Amino acid sequence: LEEAIVHCVAGASVWSFCSTDGGVNPDVVLVGCGNEVNNEVVSAALLLRRDCPELRVRMVNVTDLMILDLCRGHPHALDHDSFDALFTRDRPVIFNFHGYPSVISQLLFGREIGNRIEINGYIEEGTTTTPFNMLIQNRASRYHGIHCS
Repeated sequence: LEEAIVHCVAGASVWSFCSTDGGVNPDVVLVGCGNEVNNEVVSAALLLRRDCPELRVRMVNVTDLMILDLCRGHPHALDHDSFDALFTRDRPVIFNFHGYPSVISQLLFGREIGNRIEINGYIEEGTTTTPFNMLIQNRASRYHGIHCS
């Protein structure tokens, strides 16, 4: 319970149990923000650890989107060093979000993340379907995460 409280107060943290060696020195960072997409990121991380043990995976869960902001006045925004400590300075980041990808892009505007981030989220395509099928259609399933890694 204490660990969960610390995680929620911080707004994001590395989930060591899904990461290679606790997330130290990753080759790729998998990020989940939202219940269903986070479950897919956890599954992708566990499958990658099992099937590609040479790939070093860091799994990050975000509970507070405002940590992504570039210190433009929001009190939860991470400074550059804290942001880099969580998402790295140079590794690919695959960010699964339960909303529109443009929301994450807007929050990351001005951050030195360049073209190394892929944001997957809600795409207005499809029809009434199952939650898993929506994950497939929105390219936010565990299989898309594995493919991007």
